[in-house]
Amino acid sequence: MPPRVKSVASAVSAVGKAPKSSSTPRKAPKRKAKQSSDESGSDYEVATPSKRPKSSRMSPKKAVGNSVDKVETTVESQLTPAPPKVDWSVERPAFLPASLSFSYDGAQAHLINADPRFSGIFERLKCRPFVQLERVEPFRTLTTSIISQQISWKAARSVNWKFMRLYDDSLPENIPPPDEYVPPERFPPPHIVAETDLATLRSAGLSARKAEYIQDLAKHFADGRLSAEKIWNASDEELRDSLISVRGVGPWTIDMFAIFSLRRPNILPVGDLGVQRGILRWVLAQHNNPGSPIKLNQDSIPEDDDSTPVEEEPPKVSDATREPAATGANMAPPQTPVKKGKKRGEEGGSQGLIPEPFTPSINRVLTQPIMAQPFPPGLTVATLKSRLNGKNKVKGALLTPEEMEWFTESWKPYRSIGVWYMWNLADQDSDES
Repeated sequence: MPPRVKSVASAVSAVGKAPKSSSTPRKAPKRKAKQSSDESGSDYEVATPSKRPKSSRMSPKKAVGNSVDKVETTVESQLTPAPPKVDWSVERPAFLPASLSFSYDGAQAHLINADPRFSGIFERLKCRPFVQLERVEPFRTLTTSIISQQISWKAARSVNWKFMRLYDDSLPENIPPPDEYVPPERFPPPHIVAETDLATLRSAGLSARKAEYIQDLAKHFADGRLSAEKIWNASDEELRDSLISVRGVGPWTIDMFAIFSLRRPNILPVGDLGVQRGILRWVLAQHNNPGSPIKLNQDSIPEDDDSTPVEEEPPKVSDATREPAATGANMAPPQTPVKKGKKRGEEGGSQGLIPEPFTPSINRVLTQPIMAQPFPPGLTVATLKSRLNGKNKVKGALLTPEEMEWFTESWKPYRSIGVWYMWNLADQDSDES
């Protein structure tokens, strides 16, 4: 091998066998950014790569997407058909009579005979839906109920206002605050709503499903399948059959409508958690060691359940039609308990239905010595107490329909009145005197 080639090979071999240094190589020093002055004399720092600000420019793809959304929104607003005009000079709402189909005094006597504790309850609290009689416009009540499904009372109130404003441009654009709100006297008639395009209904803030539900309800009234007269004269079974055919109206809504708008005397909403809880406390109060003390509370309402279908969502907004001869309030249950500092969500005439607060002495009424009601086979006090505490529920329910029928059998045919008081049973701190 020539001498030069041999020396190069030896050098390469030596480099390959040389031990690697454990020290990290030195990084090149960063260049200090120069400073300069603009014409105004202000200094600024030239950004280095590590300090380079993020670009505020939007990516072409995102920019195109936003532009398309804006164009679609603009086009949709321009293409939304105007709602049909309402001739308010000829429209006359159809009301349900403000009357009872039974003797309220007779109903009270029957319930006292079934359970003497009702006597003390009646002395402290009047069952206002059956005492404070007002005319109700059924189409308005049911429409408002559908609007209120699955949304907060505040959102429902806003959507309801926008819906009414589609047909009544005399209403201000912005809904008045709750303390100043008075439900408008006029409500769009069913035959007009039935002719309204779904896109127009959705422009009021309704979902696609709710727009379809309300239009279907309007068509039932417009073509005569439903009317105030037919609803008033229908039996409980006929009422259920006629309303269940309307999309968006389920058993819960029908029960509430029957109790608070029609004032039917013998309705038992078996799927309502509030009624289930109230009956549990009512029954447990008859027995030794009933658990937590009980009172009648002013802030209770049929309680929403996660398993409740959309069609059966309890209405959170109660509206009213106010006319010279009648307030026309939609009879609604008392309200859901709210935490301190939160607003209470009913509007319209329902505020007058909320009972006055009770003192803790109501426990002496509920726990007075009486003949304790027997339990259905398989139920015990311990079982019911565990359910009341949230354990051992039956498919999410505190009581099964059969158990509710058992415990309210003696209330027939005036279970609606007893049910109203069950909504007002609530826990109370054990500071009873």
